[in-house]
Amino acid sequence: MAVPSAPKRTGRAAEWDARFRASDHSGPDPDPFLVSAQEALSLLTPRATVLDLACGAGRNAVWLSRQGFRVTAVDFSAEALAKTRLLAREHGVTLECRRMDLESPSVDLGAWHLICGFFFLHRPLFPLLRQALHPGGLLIYKTYTIDRLRSPGGPRNPRHLLEPNELLRLAEGLRVLRYEEGSGTAAIVAQRFGQ
Repeated sequence: MAVPSAPKRTGRAAEWDARFRASDHSGPDPDPFLVSAQEALSLLTPRATVLDLACGAGRNAVWLSRQGFRVTAVDFSAEALAKTRLLAREHGVTLECRRMDLESPSVDLGAWHLICGFFFLHRPLFPLLRQALHPGGLLIYKTYTIDRLRSPGGPRNPRHLLEPNELLRLAEGLRVLRYEEGSGTAAIVAQRFGQ
């Protein structure tokens, strides 16, 4: 009796899987903005829970796991998650990987002490990010702005590019601890207060 093969992935999932099969998509080192946010990270309790959105090849998730956090890495691409697992093994850390469509209207994020996202933008997700943070929890987010259009490479679709100061507006309701914008990116560290 023949074993059925896995269903062929089509559309966005297949496109992202092909991208991650073709290259590492990024190196193994964490984003410098994340590393520079260590003072804010010290506000979290040891073994705090972390959600890494659209984790890609896992560089930020693995670094956060190496800092002692309990990390869950999510991505739409099965290939990206395979790379994340491999990088975690290479660094001797444990983290959870979940395949998740963050653009689904029914996405359930759960609750976290830290949510981070790098180079992924889906504006309707931001109210859910605020709700998914525990009181005192942190959001660390960095992505491209429309200034990126002046440089070669990178996303070209305005849907995936922030307008000036837009990240501040998207993080409304959180206390901004740090904000940077320039060189085609915007980045924020913000904290949830209250219930």
